[in-house]
Amino acid sequence: MNNKYNLTNTQNLIISALLVAFGIVLPNLLHFLGPNAGKILLPLFFPIVLSAVFLPIKYVVINAIILPVLSNLLSGMPPIPMLYFMILELVTLGISIYFIKSKVNLNIAIFTSFCISRIIYILLVMFAANIIGLNLPFANISLMLGSIALSIPGILIYTFITPAIHNRILKGKVSV
Repeated sequence: MNNKYNLTNTQNLIISALLVAFGIVLPNLLHFLGPNAGKILLPLFFPIVLSAVFLPIKYVVINAIILPVLSNLLSGMPPIPMLYFMILELVTLGISIYFIKSKVNLNIAIFTSFCISRIIYILLVMFAANIIGLNLPFANISLMLGSIALSIPGILIYTFITPAIHNRILKGKVSV
């Protein structure tokens, strides 16, 4: 967590590793909800949101890179080439939350950061498909907007659950 939590580098590393492990397990736990559970609840995003709220920036970026890569290696999700775009989206999400959270309410920081990261995702995919000429079947703007609409429940859940977790930790009801 940040310096304000007075944690050592070792403690930050342990928390970072636990969040990555959580990010590997969570999609598997949600798998029983159906094939679209991942698109709706965004299980890889939650550990990055938590990383951005509690950890120093270097751990946020490392988690945002390592988590989707490990998930791909272990489960095949997210599939290539989506993996590359998701890495950049998660890095954007984490960095945005990290820097915005000190300026506004945490709920607003998380929601705003999700909007920023989803816009970056769309721009990157459209750039890769239209400018570079990659054949990306998911680069259709209506498919992408539909995917974002499908993810609104996950975005709203993390927008409201994360500050509640943060407040409980700050009040000492959950030890870190």
